[in-house]
Amino acid sequence: MRPAARRPSALRIIAGFVLVLTARAASAELVVTTLVPGRHTTVGATTIVAVTFDRAVNTATVTNASFRVFGRNSGSASGAFSFSNSDKTVTFTPTAPFAAGEVVTVNLAETLTAADTTTLRTQGYAWQFSIATAFATMNFTEIDEFGNRGSTPQTRIYGAMASDLDNDGWTDLMTVNEVSADIRVFMSLHDGSGLFGPFLAPQSIGVESSPNEAGDFDNDGNVDAAIGAALDDTVSIALGAGNGMFAITQIDVGDEAHGVAVLDVDGDGDSDVVNANHGSNNLSLLINNGMGGFGAPTFFDGGVNGEWGLAAGDMNNDGIMDLVTVGTEGQEVCALLGNGDGTFTAQAAQDAGGSPWIVALGDLNGDGFLDAATANSFSGTGGILLGNGYGTFDAPTTVNSGAHTPSVDLGDLDGDGDLDMALTDEIADTVKLMLNDEGPAPPVTCPASPATCREPFVGGKAFFLLKDKDDPSDRVIWKWLAGTQTDSTEFGNPVDDESYRLCVYNGGTLLFEMGANAGPTFWSANGSGYKYRNPNGSSDGMQGLRLIAGADRRAKILVKGKGDNVDMPTLGALAGPITMQLHQSSGGVCWSATYSSPFLRQDSSIFKDRAD
Repeated sequence: MRPAARRPSALRIIAGFVLVLTARAASAELVVTTLVPGRHTTVGATTIVAVTFDRAVNTATVTNASFRVFGRNSGSASGAFSFSNSDKTVTFTPTAPFAAGEVVTVNLAETLTAADTTTLRTQGYAWQFSIATAFATMNFTEIDEFGNRGSTPQTRIYGAMASDLDNDGWTDLMTVNEVSADIRVFMSLHDGSGLFGPFLAPQSIGVESSPNEAGDFDNDGNVDAAIGAALDDTVSIALGAGNGMFAITQIDVGDEAHGVAVLDVDGDGDSDVVNANHGSNNLSLLINNGMGGFGAPTFFDGGVNGEWGLAAGDMNNDGIMDLVTVGTEGQEVCALLGNGDGTFTAQAAQDAGGSPWIVALGDLNGDGFLDAATANSFSGTGGILLGNGYGTFDAPTTVNSGAHTPSVDLGDLDGDGDLDMALTDEIADTVKLMLNDEGPAPPVTCPASPATCREPFVGGKAFFLLKDKDDPSDRVIWKWLAGTQTDSTEFGNPVDDESYRLCVYNGGTLLFEMGANAGPTFWSANGSGYKYRNPNGSSDGMQGLRLIAGADRRAKILVKGKGDNVDMPTLGALAGPITMQLHQSSGGVCWSATYSSPFLRQDSSIFKDRAD
């Protein structure tokens, strides 16, 4: 028989082993498990941003300093944080939509802490996604051409940045000028025309400046910029004041500064700057102190010969931002994988298919990995190099591109969700605005007279209101309440291909209409149906549309129109009956309610009633 005295010792060993396991578990890091939107995906402009961790977070550590969301055109996103899933999921709901076609970067800082006091890894966590655009014809119409010289003999526009510089929700335009060594900003008229006011006072930067990238270096919510200057060998850090003006500091870097990239290199959540130096054949790293201040640069090799173009993105999907550089002399492309501590590891370089000048990143074949597109300016070709998810590329596919193109910037200038262009001419120093014609009218035709449609289940519940006020305050509201049973499948899928049109009749004659085109820019799905949200309003005034499925008495449709584009009738002259119907492009279900006199209120400015 084993002596009893030995049993406590065995128990102590087991207990000690449990304590070791517990200590190890407690020292583990807070881990990201799920991202919304997913990495490198394309989503609608009204998307939320959410992160799920492997354990509950300390909600007090989730702030706009530790959880940063930045759109290249819309700037730093403002919004509210909420918590769910036992505080494992953090959801950020922006107060305004993102800009059509832009790339959004999310940076999570190492200061994020779990409820059990563990922290996020020291490298932080970052990912990017893109914002979809509305359907369009790809037929561009010139709406304006203007110069930026003023009293200056020559500016030589050799770069441009399209971003919201005053946080009003509209894209402004900045030209970067080589000869006059300054930036000149044109503020959007923010009226839906796509036009700009005269340029603001020029602000000095380095001589022969061109490459630039937007960021928010001091985390004040205003768009900043980093701009490389080849002749002065400097990078200008321009801190935005929120009104189109900047406080500018020039930092000496390497010889012949060209490409610029903005990324968090060390996991602290703020944006650092890397630039390519063609003459000294290296890269410069500028570390942000968190307040928009940068010290002297440190230098490292870019993995190519004759560094020129530069871009940032997560090439191996590890949540750490990487660099891709191109070299003109070596005609190569190289990815440098970020280590999350301010250092990078260069991967094998790949032939670029020509002499590359600019490189851009995106998931071109939908496999979830970033690919590279190069502008081989000195070879007259463009190159496509597919990424394999490990930091290297397949051999390039090249196409002839013809003449040298100095600058092009893309953005939604007129707020309609299409992707427009601002083209710059370095010889004439002019900017040419090209609007992408709105896609074909939604394939929904209002019948000449009211059709037979689904009515409310309970009379007297459906409500409408028309307000004829000074523009842009005209308003249309229709609430189809206590509706007859409607299944979510009957709505089709407006995120993909189902368009809607509100048709309003007076005495059986079509009075006016408003439409909501299909597509992910303004439509989103939810648990009970779909939501359309276009804060600036469609071309005929549609601003909001909610489709809510439900049983009898619970189905709902909510329509909101507002602004100059509403074709408001003369309210005092309407005799009725007023019939309001919502039709869909598939020709399936339609919804209707009728309003007969006497109306609740009718005068020259307000017309409202409840359904028969």
